Amino acid sequence: MTGDRKPPDFPGVMVWSTDPFGLGIRGSPGSEVTKLKRIRFTIFILLTLAVLIVGAVPAAAQYTGQRVPLGILVTNWDCGPCAPVNQVLDDYIPTMGNDVALIRVHGWWPGPDDPIYGANVSESTFLIEGTPSGADYAPHMWMDNFVDAGSSAGSMIPAYTSRLTVPAPLEIDVDFDNGTETTIARVDILDAMPAGDYRLYVAITEDNVFASGTNGEDYHNQAFRKLYPDVDGLPVVNAIGMQEFFVPSPLHNRWVFDRTRATVYVQNMVTGEIQNA
Repeated sequence: MTGDRKPPDFPGVMVWSTDPFGLGIRGSPGSEVTKLKRIRFTIFILLTLAVLIVGAVPAAAQYTGQRVPLGILVTNWDCGPCAPVNQVLDDYIPTMGNDVALIRVHGWWPGPDDPIYGANVSESTFLIEGTPSGADYAPHMWMDNFVDAGSSAGSMIPAYTSRLTVPAPLEIDVDFDNGTETTIARVDILDAMPAGDYRLYVAITEDNVFASGTNGEDYHNQAFRKLYPDVDGLPVVNAIGMQEFFVPSPLHNRWVFDRTRATVYVQNMVTGEIQNA
């Protein structure tokens, strides 16, 4: 692992009964009856564990939707190791169209004066602290806020390629009404999902943002700008079928319209995993 670590001072014995399940294990330790009942007891425990494990793991292999992997990259304008990662992504992302998505969130280290971070401190912090590892080092990429893609330039494209093969339980279609500056998102839940608190977010990013720090990068792409409607998102009903959302997404006059993108995603706030984008 390489990268700039966040400064550490930044604010932010069991006793079992001889018959614990009431299965009637009795008899002398070496008797055939005791051995048989112990075998049955062992089988019972193994089957119980199997049911618990299967019930706890999302049935991703049973999903049928096409995944659009969403990368969340923590970066900073003074982060030297961030430059090669950003350069790989600069070359890769334009070739993928709408098949993949990326949000590059600028943090407060190693350069606390990064202007892209300074333009939206609260929501940038929310996204960074909301990753499974929180604010730890930069660069750091998380795929769908679930798979750790690390900090190496060489791991970025394989992480996307791998995640593209994982089916999703839902698909999202997005339009943007220029007149009203409203994002229209249609969420089609195709498969049953585990119980959870599902929320929809619209993340506005901007390309070709000029910010010249000390790492040699003067322009920044997919730079995070704004989260709509806010950090609470919009509740998504966990039920098979189509749901439509109209999310006011006003564009700041400092942003260049032709360089902005609305990335819509649905996240399980219990596990943190992004279901699709």
